[in-house]
Amino acid sequence: GLKEIADYIKSKNMVPGIWTELEACNSSAYGYRMNEDSVLKRYDTPIGGWRGFYNFSNPEVREYLTGKVEALYNIGFRFIKNDYNASIGIGATNNYDGESPAEGAIVNANTFYDFVDSLYEKFPDLVIENCGSGALRCDNKMLRRCSLQSTSDQEFYYNNPSIVMGSMAVMPPEKAGIWSYPYPAMYPYADGKYVPFSPDDEYYDRMKDGKETAFNMVTAMTGYLYLSGRIEYCDEKNFALVKEAVDFYKNIRKYISVSRPIYPLGMLGINEEKTAALGLISDDRLLLAVWNITGKEETVTVPLSDYLKSESKINAVYPSNAECGINASSVTVKLGAKEATYIEINL
Repeated sequence: GLKEIADYIKSKNMVPGIWTELEACNSSAYGYRMNEDSVLKRYDTPIGGWRGFYNFSNPEVREYLTGKVEALYNIGFRFIKNDYNASIGIGATNNYDGESPAEGAIVNANTFYDFVDSLYEKFPDLVIENCGSGALRCDNKMLRRCSLQSTSDQEFYYNNPSIVMGSMAVMPPEKAGIWSYPYPAMYPYADGKYVPFSPDDEYYDRMKDGKETAFNMVTAMTGYLYLSGRIEYCDEKNFALVKEAVDFYKNIRKYISVSRPIYPLGMLGINEEKTAALGLISDDRLLLAVWNITGKEETVTVPLSDYLKSESKINAVYPSNAECGINASSVTVKLGAKEATYIEINL
């Protein structure tokens, strides 16, 4: 069925992508028992038990997984989101000649990097994202090899500004993949079973003012925008806010890759309820996201005297009805509770 899905995506002038976890291997899979060294072991015991890890020092493993990627590529997939949802802990002992499991971990990491390089050599137009379980693995060797890095799959939208601000300190803004999920579908369970998402009147009432949608979109536009959530349920107002943000993002994304982050109001803790701002500054442009993560209306003054000039002016703002002003030393934004604004400034 994957080919039919890929063909349908391509018929909409989009590029098919797939979510994988290339390094993991369930004990019921062929790869787990391909040979005695196909999975990582520590003193002869497979690491992770039923959910093991491929041993990339093993040529048969690399060949096997290359074949899997090739099969997906031939179907039409050109994007791989590679996840990494568990850890090999202190390391492995079956993939090198020494005695330290930690050394085995390093060996496996380096052989995995080589494997990624070999995929690019074989499939030059393949795009690989390092999901890394919410950026638990975002070392420079992976960042160097991947087009983008997932920052988080945090479900509570008001926590994402803190995560994004921290992410910008360790990765280029254009590689920071940020999920926007207007009309989020949480993961409800009843009696231990997943309950399919179905919005009710209370849900629609919560979303009707559009503030949550706009907040989500502002956060995601500070990096590499992922549009997620159940947007097929959007009412007219919220869908218009999503479309407005996407159009806005298409106009400003060319500046993100040549920008560096600034923190005019300092950093933001994950549970802090206060106002926050993140700027992306380039030679002639300042992209500024401002969030109010409090329960009351705030007029936020963002000090920017080190960057603004007397002729600096606001070029565009999202949402378009946002109340904001600018002078030679600061930008002022009026925000309701749990509300956000994105401002493009010509320097």
